[in-house]
Amino acid sequence: MTDDAEPIDVAAGMVSAAIAPAMVAAVIGLAGGPFLAATIFGFALVVAGAHVVLLALPLHSLLRRFGWPIRPATVIVAATVIGAMPATLWLGIGLAFWGGLFGFIGGCTFCGFAWRGWVGGND
Repeated sequence: MTDDAEPIDVAAGMVSAAIAPAMVAAVIGLAGGPFLAATIFGFALVVAGAHVVLLALPLHSLLRRFGWPIRPATVIVAATVIGAMPATLWLGIGLAFWGGLFGFIGGCTFCGFAWRGWVGGND
């Protein structure tokens, strides 16, 4: 890792990257009532958590291992691809946009919670 890289809180970033897309899905599910919203939240949290554990954490480790500086642009692009790629491979090209959108939401929240000062400061 390079010396000019900012310290980041990876745990807070990864947790927020899993919870935020699930919360957005639950808000969309409120159109069907509170039970449907709670069910969608639970399902979406499992899916987003699996993406974080199985794809985002190993990718983060590889980037750090090879000295790639972890910057917000890298995170947002990687999160969008992490969201879109499995949806495309498993469910077809029609869902790639939605997977990418939820990945983008996760990447933005990772940036907001991992870097100091983005959301209220972590001082």
